[in-house]
Amino acid sequence: MMNSHPLTQQQLIFKHLKVFLKFTLTHIYVLAAVIGLFVYIFYINANKVEESYTARISFMLADEDMQSQPGAFNLASQLGLVNQQVGSNKAILKELLDSRKLIENTLFYEIELNKKKDLLINHYIILRSKLWGTKPDNFFDKNYKLGDDDNKDSYLASLAWEIKSRYTSVIRESGFFDLSFTAPDEYFTKKFLETHLISLSDYYKEKRTQRAMSVLKFAQRRSDSLSGVLAGKENAVASSIDNNILGIMSITKVPELRNKRNVELVSKLYGEAVLNLESAKMSVVKETPMIQVIDDIRFPLQFNGKPMQKNITIGVLIGFFLGLLLTLVWYAVKNFKSLMADFQPKPKDKVTYS
Repeated sequence: MMNSHPLTQQQLIFKHLKVFLKFTLTHIYVLAAVIGLFVYIFYINANKVEESYTARISFMLADEDMQSQPGAFNLASQLGLVNQQVGSNKAILKELLDSRKLIENTLFYEIELNKKKDLLINHYIILRSKLWGTKPDNFFDKNYKLGDDDNKDSYLASLAWEIKSRYTSVIRESGFFDLSFTAPDEYFTKKFLETHLISLSDYYKEKRTQRAMSVLKFAQRRSDSLSGVLAGKENAVASSIDNNILGIMSITKVPELRNKRNVELVSKLYGEAVLNLESAKMSVVKETPMIQVIDDIRFPLQFNGKPMQKNITIGVLIGFFLGLLLTLVWYAVKNFKSLMADFQPKPKDKVTYS
């Protein structure tokens, strides 16, 4: 007579699943407690996130091959940048956009915010003091220069790094630049990014045209100087002519002839100086980079609220799976002998005959 067959592996799994489901329902408080714990943790984290606004602006800059221009290698160092191995003006501009130096430069622009005109850095100090519930201090004067006070220099650097963490710059494949800035105050956010682009344009143009401007100033001074000399020589010629009206001897003509030669010489030099001046002016125009805004900033800005719904959903999911896992472990420990008896491999039953 053959022995009866035991339950199959699949039947055993379904059996314990039913028992585990009943166990979970009778111990649902474990699952609820774990879910509640993680929902609370993620809720606290979401509540710590500051509500903020994001402003974005796009602009373009004409391409230039910096390596083909004489003296262009030193432009990066003139701009105060570390990386001097650059081949295009856009690479230089990206380095400048990501530098702390440019942000510090922007902070000393004077703007009007909340009907109060002050340095941008002082507006930021007031804003951060409101957020942190502290008293604003260490305001900056518009005549402040780096190196005047080591403590203020350090404070300025820390503020610039704070702002840099809220700010990003990206070059698109098309060559356009995208800037974005995030801050808790909508009006400050817009003002900062607009001022930052003005600061970039002013600083880059100043450094980019520095040499051409030096040549222009020299040409202007030389032209003005020769103009004065030429006027004096012309007056001397006129005076000599007046003195020689009644002159009979040739020797009386010598001063007049000498002054006329001087006038011709100075006239030539003056003509060359005028040409050099016009050439210098054209060089400044050519060297001046054209930064053109593509997408400006307009209200309302993008609002970034506290991620409550997202965090609570994540907390529920993590809490559910961890609570379920904890309940499963508890069930396995409690029913260890029964599980071992059902799922431990058994020797094959022998067949007996009567």
